[in-house]
Amino acid sequence: MSDPSVDLSVYCQSNTEDEAIYLFPDDFFAFQGHFPSHPILPGFITIGVVEHALGLMTKKSIRLDLVKKAKFKKSILPNDVVLVKIISQKWDRDRMTARIHVSTDGDLAADLSLSLLNSLV
Repeated sequence: MSDPSVDLSVYCQSNTEDEAIYLFPDDFFAFQGHFPSHPILPGFITIGVVEHALGLMTKKSIRLDLVKKAKFKKSILPNDVVLVKIISQKWDRDRMTARIHVSTDGDLAADLSLSLLNSLV
């Protein structure tokens, strides 16, 4: 996430061990410059949201290490309900490898494969 002062917990509506739901209103900071006439959630913010969601779901302090794959298939717009779902995850000591789907309105918005580190180790 580019701005650590942004508390994404405010936008998280709920979370379980394998999914989290977010809602970003019109005035969410990331929509202001991307793009003013047609605001969409930037891909790097989507990845930051996934990193946040994985921390909530795993109850671990994690940080992004590597984006192995990122396919963005649908724009996330203001006021879209965003579902972040763990498709698979594997821990190897302090490293988590995960495949995550991000969807809105039942449609896949992003398919991500990430490597994350347990930052408390």
